[in-house]
Amino acid sequence: MNSRDVTSDALETSVHTALAQAAERIIAGELPIPVRERWQPLRMGLMNLFLFEDERFPFADGRLLLRGTNGTGKSRVLAMTLPLLLDGSLKPNRVEPDRDSTRQVAWNLLMDDQNSRTGYSWLEFGRIDGQESVEGNGSLAEAQYLTIGCGMKAVRGQPIKPWFFVTDLRVNESLDLKSADGVPLTLRQLTESLADRGQVVETARDYRRLVDERLFRLGERYDPLIDLLLQLRQPQLAKKLDLEQLESALRSALPPLPESLLDDAAEAFRDLDQYRASLAADRQTLEDVTKFLRPYRDHVQRGTLRAAKRLTRANSEYEKAQRELRQASERLELNRRELQTEETRQRELRVRLAATEAALDALKSRPEVQDAERLDQLQQSIERQRKELAETEQDRQRSADELKTANDRCEQAASELKRHQDAAAESSANATATAAPDALVNRHRELTNPFLANGLADVKKVSSAQSKLTENIRHWRKATEHLASRNGEVATAQGKLRDASKDTNKAKQQMDQCVELLADAEAAENAERERLWDAIVKWYQTESPLQSHLPTLGPFSDDWHRWAETLFASDPLDAVITLAEQQTERRFAQEESVLVQQFEQHELCDALLASEQRQLESGASIEPPAPYTRDDAFREQQTTGAPLWQLIDFVSDVPASERPNWEAALESSGLLDAWLSADGTLSDANGQDTQLAIADEPALPLERQLRRVLRVTENCTQHGVSASIVDALLTVIGVGEGAGRIWVDRDGRWQNGPLHGCWTKPLAQFVGDDARTQWRAVRLAEIVVEREHIQIEMTRANARIEEINGLRIQVVEHRTRVPSTTALFQRHADTNAKQTQLDQASQRHRDCETVEQEHRDRVTSLIQRRDQDAADLGLTGWVEKLDELRQRLGDYESKLQVFWAMLESLASAYIRLDEAGQRLDNASKQQQMLQRRRDDKQIELTKDEVKYRELNAATGQAVAEIMRRLESQRAAKKTLDNDVEGCNQQIIAHHTAIGALESKLQQFEEMSQKSDEVRHEAADWFSTIGSHGLIDFAVD
Repeated sequence: MNSRDVTSDALETSVHTALAQAAERIIAGELPIPVRERWQPLRMGLMNLFLFEDERFPFADGRLLLRGTNGTGKSRVLAMTLPLLLDGSLKPNRVEPDRDSTRQVAWNLLMDDQNSRTGYSWLEFGRIDGQESVEGNGSLAEAQYLTIGCGMKAVRGQPIKPWFFVTDLRVNESLDLKSADGVPLTLRQLTESLADRGQVVETARDYRRLVDERLFRLGERYDPLIDLLLQLRQPQLAKKLDLEQLESALRSALPPLPESLLDDAAEAFRDLDQYRASLAADRQTLEDVTKFLRPYRDHVQRGTLRAAKRLTRANSEYEKAQRELRQASERLELNRRELQTEETRQRELRVRLAATEAALDALKSRPEVQDAERLDQLQQSIERQRKELAETEQDRQRSADELKTANDRCEQAASELKRHQDAAAESSANATATAAPDALVNRHRELTNPFLANGLADVKKVSSAQSKLTENIRHWRKATEHLASRNGEVATAQGKLRDASKDTNKAKQQMDQCVELLADAEAAENAERERLWDAIVKWYQTESPLQSHLPTLGPFSDDWHRWAETLFASDPLDAVITLAEQQTERRFAQEESVLVQQFEQHELCDALLASEQRQLESGASIEPPAPYTRDDAFREQQTTGAPLWQLIDFVSDVPASERPNWEAALESSGLLDAWLSADGTLSDANGQDTQLAIADEPALPLERQLRRVLRVTENCTQHGVSASIVDALLTVIGVGEGAGRIWVDRDGRWQNGPLHGCWTKPLAQFVGDDARTQWRAVRLAEIVVEREHIQIEMTRANARIEEINGLRIQVVEHRTRVPSTTALFQRHADTNAKQTQLDQASQRHRDCETVEQEHRDRVTSLIQRRDQDAADLGLTGWVEKLDELRQRLGDYESKLQVFWAMLESLASAYIRLDEAGQRLDNASKQQQMLQRRRDDKQIELTKDEVKYRELNAATGQAVAEIMRRLESQRAAKKTLDNDVEGCNQQIIAHHTAIGALESKLQQFEEMSQKSDEVRHEAADWFSTIGSHGLIDFAVD
């Protein structure tokens, strides 16, 4: 696959995508937009035409699909749009696909119920001026639109009046073909609405010219192309295809191109292939470079970003190292100053501590100090014993409280045990009252009564009893569900039996209804048949152009009634009417053909008379009619000579009454228009045969010469013929019978060699200026009269044609009023349908009765099996009360759970009572022990207090003073010791901090130097990237 194929596929895909989007817009109710550069139809519409009030038809990719049943107007849509909107002609044989000349265009407007109506038919084209919307590599494409249309107004009994328009406005967007009150625009309103955005014309020729200029630009080939389109759109063209006619039409519509143009086109196509290949190669190269640059640019961008991040990160690391280096230097200097301060304070504290220790040693060496120490020891012993006595008293009091609490708890446990025993007994009674059936009640009492009677020893066996009762409940629930399933089967069967009974009753009712409906349908069909025949008779007797060709009603009545009974084959009335229409149309066509032929003949005569009238009124010379044998080229080649009638005139004394016969004799003999040469030769009309030569003819006697009647005109020399030649010619042509070889007479007789004849005319026309002037006036008056007569005949023929068309319309209207058989067919179909429904209903009733009996037998069998299972399970009395049994089992299980919980609480109460008794015994023993310990502590305290009082009374005030001073020095020493210790700790901390800061300072200096080197390397690398232009490439 080459690049051109890829591009073509991509273009096609893009176009299909655009078309799909256009289809979605159409479905959504939006106006379609063009997707191609060439003109394509987008929408067309009909307003007030046929059955369409205002209908619009959107196209998809220039295609239109019309779907619908017969009679919905598909053929009318095409007939009133294409190719009408390209042709502009409203002649029926060009509008109708079958070229039916009887169906006038006005019928599409007026139908059968309108007297006056205005309608529109329009077609919208669209294109784009570029391929941006498809390929995406150009400027934004601009959509162009062109709307063409035809407006028409029909009034019953009058010719239709059309007008046409071409505009770049869009209907229902910037152009509305209706006024504000919903009435279609008139010709004047449309012209005002379009203003300078369109053109409105009233003739089909001007309209075709506008359409060709805006869409096709075919010039003279446009009309043959439309004619070809009309021929090709005929229905069933292939069945009656005339190949010769089609070939001729195609040849006339599409003439062969000149050979030189074909050579230029071939050469252009050959160059186009080369250009296309070169363009494809360039596009491939561009695509490859683009594909390479995309990842390469990403690579350069990532590399540049990494280099920039590396530079900024290195610079940040350097600045951070410098900042930390400065901070470490400042902290090191601060710690050194604080260390010096602490060392100075340490020396001062040591001096003070030495003085305090010396004073304390001096006081301890005095004898009063020993007595003071004994008193101090007794004092400390008394305080300790008092403290221990107080603690022992607290313990004893606490033990007394605990003894009271244990006694209260023991009484409470006994009360709770009694309450739980009562609750368990009540719960068991409730469960027993709920339990069912009786076997379950007996089993419950057997397993639970021992627990309530025998106390804690039997309560421990609760789990075994609980399992047994749970299994027993499961057994009865399973039995219940088994019987429920049996009941369900019975209920299902009974429901089916009820449904079957209902179906049987319903089928019976439907069968009865079908019988009634069939009778009603047959009566309705008979009534409709009679009504239709009455309507046919009425229509048959209605006066119309068809009436003379319709057969009598007698024989037709029998045929129609036989057909109406079965409705088999076609309606005989259609055949009768069709035959009458054909005979009527044949008569109309024959008469119309004669009238058209007469009209065309009158029209041709009028055109000839009009041309002759214009020539006469313009003063053109009057010449004799040219004979069919005249060679005009001969006379045009002659430089001298003239026809005889231009060189002669009547002698003044020739009576006016004779002049027409003289001229008639000259004209019928061929002399009047014969060519007289300068040498005196008189030739025939073609100049090939010489009628006479003056030199060869003898002069006649004066009284027999034509000079007695004719004379030479004064202007003969203008034609190169001398007067003497003309005069000599008149001397050799005789007057009267027997006057030479060539003669003419006053009564119109003549002889020209062996030929002779006679002719008369009422007026002289060509000989002499007076005759020609008089004849011009007479002829103009005759032409006026003749043209008036022709116009009367043409008007009469046209009126008769219009009358025939009116009769055709009456035939069509009368045909449309033929009573419709649709209702009869519907009634007949309804009767057949009702008979079919009755047969189906009868069969359905028999089937329902059989099904009902089968369900009845099934119900009896299921009830017997359920009752047997209930007896086997011991639940005979519960068969109809399974829901109650299920409810009581559920309630029993719930209350049994409460009972088990009560038993567990009872067991817990026994345990709590035993534990409370043990705690009471322990609290009593603890109370007795603490009482004995208190008494011992009180005796020891009393002994030490007596010793202290006696010794203190013996030593006196001296010991008190020494003890006071000793305590003061001890306190001072203790304070100094604490201060010295604190100072030592501070000095050690400062030494440690200084060592750590010196180590960090060295590390920070190394880090700063290393980060500075990294920063320089990153800056050098970033400069290198920039010097190669990669930074600008990454930024673009």
